[in-house]
Amino acid sequence: MSYRAIVFALVLGAGACSQSEKERAAVDAPAVPAAQAPAPTVGTDSPAAPAEPAVAVALDGEGLRLVDSKTGSTRLLAFGADSAAALQALTTAWGAPAERAAQPDCGAGPLTSIRWPNGLTVLVQEAKFTGWSATAPRQPVPAGRAVQTMSGVGAGSTRGEVEGAYAINVSKTTLGTEFQAGAMSGVFADSTPGAPVEVLWAGMSCVYR
Repeated sequence: MSYRAIVFALVLGAGACSQSEKERAAVDAPAVPAAQAPAPTVGTDSPAAPAEPAVAVALDGEGLRLVDSKTGSTRLLAFGADSAAALQALTTAWGAPAERAAQPDCGAGPLTSIRWPNGLTVLVQEAKFTGWSATAPRQPVPAGRAVQTMSGVGAGSTRGEVEGAYAINVSKTTLGTEFQAGAMSGVFADSTPGAPVEVLWAGMSCVYR
């Protein structure tokens, strides 16, 4: 074999070896991971707070006062109004009542009491809205659903707060430390200046003395 033939054979062998090594390297090389899509982001915004009712309800010695939350204008829902209209207005403002009960032994005659979770109870007699009473709520009350007068007085207000908003007469009765504020009546927990209002009412009542 000539020198040129030997050199040519060596070149072919080297090329074959080089090709084989490249193939093995391609097989043995670790796979390059594909670019990963960015992980979806989780929103961090807090859930929206419950919307304030379009109509707020305030206690009044002559009934209940409906207050437009946007304009501040008021409308009196007076004692003697049709009970269906009164209950519809309250249900629109506060949702469905929590309890309805017959009160057959009231001094003013049989009544029906309808209570909301925020502490307001309305009295109905012969399809007429005849009275209300307010006590402390049995659970936290959302914004716009507190039961109080236009002056901010309600169950839980102190005697000092009531006296700051109204001229009141206080007397000791079988109910306790009872007071009158215009056409409204109520009972303080005791006779001290910081005593809270336990119950407030107006219109027809079903109070056992």
